[in-house]
Formats: sequence, C-alpha cells, structure tokens
Amino acid sequence: SFIMCEINHLSYTADEIIQYLSDDYLEIIHIHSYTVASWSKDLLRCITQLIGVTAGCCWWNGEEKTHMEIIFRTEKIAFDHVEDLMRIISYEPIYKQIKKDRSNDETILVGCILTMFMLIVRMKNMHLLSHLNATIRNTILSIIETVNNDELALCGYGVLSEVLTDEELKDLKMADNICNYFLQMLEDAWNLTKKKYKQIPMVLLLKGLQTLSKNDSMQQKIAVSNKIYLLIQMCNEYPIVYDIIWAFSFNTDIRQQLRSNSPFICKLTQLSRQPDNEQMSKTIDGILWNLDINHENRSMTDKHNTKEFDIMISYSHKEKVLCKQIYDELIKAGY
Repeated sequence: SFIMCEINHLSYTADEIIQYLSDDYLEIIHIHSYTVASWSKDLLRCITQLIGVTAGCCWWNGEEKTHMEIIFRTEKIAFDHVEDLMRIISYEPIYKQIKKDRSNDETILVGCILTMFMLIVRMKNMHLLSHLNATIRNTILSIIETVNNDELALCGYGVLSEVLTDEELKDLKMADNICNYFLQMLEDAWNLTKKKYKQIPMVLLLKGLQTLSKNDSMQQKIAVSNKIYLLIQMCNEYPIVYDIIWAFSFNTDIRQQLRSNSPFICKLTQLSRQPDNEQMSKTIDGILWNLDINHENRSMTDKHNTKEFDIMISYSHKEKVLCKQIYDELIKAGY
C-alpha cells in the first residue's frame, strides 16, 4: 500500500526493486505456499508485505506491463505462481479472518493476492490458466460469499470477469452493494481532478466496467440507478465509454433511458457520419441500431462509404459460436 501511494518519494525505481526481488520472491512464495497451516503471525506478516511490495511495484505504471514481464519471463512461471497463490488464498482460516477494513494481515494478504491475480491474467493471453479456472472460480466465490468487505469482494469479481466465459459472466450474481460500491468508485474518480479512485486510474475502472457490462446484475443496477447518464458525461474524455454504452444498450430499460436523451442521440447521429475512426463508427452504429434509430432515421448506405451494409448481428451470449461463424462469413464476403 505504501508503494502504491508513495511512489514519488522512494529512493529506488520499480524496475530496480523488481529486479532485486523477483527471483527470491517467487522462491519464497513457492516454498511457503505448502505450509500455510503452520505459519506464525510473524511469517504471515512477512509474506503479506512481500506480496504487497511486489504487487505495488507491478501496479506502478498502471497500463505498462514491463515490471510483470521482469518477474514472469514465461507463461509457465506465471502459471506456477498462480498455483502458489491459490494454495495460500484457498486456506479457509485465512479468508475467514477478513475484516471489513484493512485492519489485519489476513485482509491485506487476500487483497494483495487478488490484485496479483488481476495483474497476471491481464498481462497476456494466459492459456495455461484455463486449467485453473474452476479452482479460481470456486475459491473466489467462497471468499466473496464469506467476507464482509466490499473492496475485496469487488476485486474478486474483477478476477472472475477475466477468467469466466461470457456465458458464465453474464449469469454471475453480483450483490447490489457490490454494484453500488463499484459505481460509487467510478463516480468519485470522475469528480476528482486526478481522475483516480485512491490509486486506481479512471481508465482501469472503465475497463473493469467494460468487462462487467456483460453481467445481468450490473446492467440492471445501471438501469435502476440511472447511472447511464453519468457514463454519457464521460464519452468525450474516454471513448471506451461508447463501447460500454453499446453493451448496456442491449438492456430494455437502458435502451429507453438512452432514447429519451435527445442531445446524446443527436451527438451519436453526428458521430456516425464521421468515418475517420472505423472502430468508433461501428460502435456508434451499433448503439443507434439497438435504439431503433439507425434503421428508422438513416439510410443503410453511408454517404462516405460505397459499401452497402444490410446485415447486423445482434449480441448473443448463448449463440456465441454461431455468431462468430456468421461474422467470419460476412468478412469473407467483403462486409
């Protein structure tokens, strides 16, 4: 926590710290992951601080992955470390001691391990982790159901959002208080000059929401809380929000809220006529199509494009394979 908050006041860079610690860090965690039941309080505190320092250094540059690459030079090293951390976090007496705030070592340890999980699975395509998905899912769900700590529960959902399939993520039940907690984090960060919640940059919060936007519980909470209007305010500064709104626009209640926002509809219509950014154009057209505006008020032939598009694939979780096949055939056909 100190490293995450006080990075500008340290005598060493994150690279220097990671270079010095990485090999010893991996070996220490590996050895002691097999003896969690016999840990003394002092060893628990040392392991907690070691994982915390390492996670803090890896978090240092936010989106940059250089520090992770120093530690996890191969996918196998990363996979083995996830297994080591799983042995620790799966030990029930540890997560049974989690407090509502970060007032003991067990709470801090679980938070640091969940953060490290998140960093590892986002580092690169961790194909080897697919073998651990069931174990990770069951362990983290047990923690979420046990703890009375919104921050850790949300971090757990964040890890699940990276390892679950689209179908599993869509149906995952998220408690109202966790959805509220995340949306409040997002709003607090938006209202701050630095655009951060504690040390979490706004763009990372939005990437988390982009993933969770597939979840039915989160969609319904957005609809009930009218937070879609907050997202609309963010569009100019963070284009990723258009993708998030597109995902949410498949929800009936949210569609109605979007349709009732005339200024936003006008803005989308204007943006759809600007072909500078192909991906953005697809996203905007996707939103307009879901709102029944694309095919009511616009010709399907864009005046800036000689191609005629007369097919749109609606987002489907249950028919993901079929949708991919249709998409591939359309691409081959020149769409």
